[in-house]
Amino acid sequence: MKLCFLLLQLALLGTQTTPVSGAAVVATSTTRRNEENNIVVPSTAMLARCPKACGNLSFAYPFGIGSGCFRAPEFNLTCVDGGIPRILFVDGITEVIDGDTSEPSGIDVGWSQLINIAYNSTIPVVSGVDVYNMSSWSPPGRSFVLFGSSINVMACGFDVYLLDHDTGTSSNVCSTTCPGGQMTETAALQNCNGTWCCSVRFFINFQGFQFSFVRRRGEDDSRVVDHSSPLWNKISVTTNYARLMWRVLDQPTCADAEGDAATYACISNHSSCYDTSLTHAGYQCSCNGGYLGNPYVRGGCSRDKGN
Repeated sequence: MKLCFLLLQLALLGTQTTPVSGAAVVATSTTRRNEENNIVVPSTAMLARCPKACGNLSFAYPFGIGSGCFRAPEFNLTCVDGGIPRILFVDGITEVIDGDTSEPSGIDVGWSQLINIAYNSTIPVVSGVDVYNMSSWSPPGRSFVLFGSSINVMACGFDVYLLDHDTGTSSNVCSTTCPGGQMTETAALQNCNGTWCCSVRFFINFQGFQFSFVRRRGEDDSRVVDHSSPLWNKISVTTNYARLMWRVLDQPTCADAEGDAATYACISNHSSCYDTSLTHAGYQCSCNGGYLGNPYVRGGCSRDKGN
């Protein structure tokens, strides 16, 4: 059964009726906006026309693909079909991936408060250059925080420094040695213990990262037998695992949110609001006990009838 931990949404919507052919009447969906927060809450009829899956991954409002199908720009997803369909966030570089099949996160985006993601970056290595900086990565919107991750760095003989933009300092977080001989990327990742590859772990509430790579003293291309080895010619940064946690940020707490009916997210009957305890801002919606579904759409929570 799917858990309704968090999905985002505000209550503003209307319907208008338009007579057609004889006595038949159809509901035409309209979308109301909170201009200050750039929030869109589509009608049930509009949501019915929105895509609900990309490849083997499904998603639920407030996430969506296409105009009017997502709640705010940061929940806008893109389905890239390059043979194997992939879901990207609005930043164009953070990918939604399948999670462990024993866990709900990452499989159905929006049905869990956690989303499994993948990120990768490659920096070409040039002879005679000893310092390289990676572009910073941050979650794809204010509603997201990095819940936990392990980042692998594959490189030949570098110290890896984490840059702290708040303090302007850096710290050595891992290092790679560069023994002679051959090594494939697959083998390096399988034994990411400092030889050709090292790992950096981040924990709850991390807001992003940026690395600097400094060539280790004594580590140069003279120690590499095959200069065409891909591990010598580049620095690769990939996620071993990474998760985003998301929440509703229109109001800092449930008490504030419930006081503004125009922007309150938990609009389904039989749903409740919960303050987020890990991020110190925002709130979550959940279907009440005995109910399942999406608490962020009207009529989204329905009685759990069991299997």
